[in-house]
Amino acid sequence: MHANHPPTPSFEKEGEIGALAPSSVEEGVGGGGKTLSPIRRHARSMRNSPTEPEHRLWQALRASQLDGLKFRRQAAKGNRILDFYCPAARIAVEVDGVTHDRIADLERDRHFEAEHGIRTLRFANEDVMRNLEGVLRMIVEAVEERNHPPTRCGCATSATPFEKEGEMGALAPSSVEEGVGGGGA
Repeated sequence: MHANHPPTPSFEKEGEIGALAPSSVEEGVGGGGKTLSPIRRHARSMRNSPTEPEHRLWQALRASQLDGLKFRRQAAKGNRILDFYCPAARIAVEVDGVTHDRIADLERDRHFEAEHGIRTLRFANEDVMRNLEGVLRMIVEAVEERNHPPTRCGCATSATPFEKEGEMGALAPSSVEEGVGGGGA
């Protein structure tokens, strides 16, 4: 027993093909999911081919291993793709190669923070490869600072997890140079 279906609409006008195409439901094409924007497609491809420093840092950040912080990798925010992003702390972590323009990056980061409220931490590839523990410490300290900002006198309201009996752990060497410590002009 066949149901009586109305005829499929024709998109031809007197022998010529019209501008409209049949819907995907009518023709049974497509995956039914939403189409990714070009920036999200690019982020997905970047997740599939990380650099070695990005891979190493991701192994330390994934699955909430770092102080229970959840990070996303190659997250699209605004018109940028962030190497790593922690939504709870609103902190982005960028791993930069030698081709990055430090001054232009820091200026772009200031504008991005003003527009989106996301602070960007920048680390050189070499820092991640040679001093991963220092990089991770800097990330935790930045999150702590974000959660417990300094008082007006500039004193921290609480000690960071790495301060033990007045001793501070080693920092990633170029992180302060790259503007991770805040401040800036």
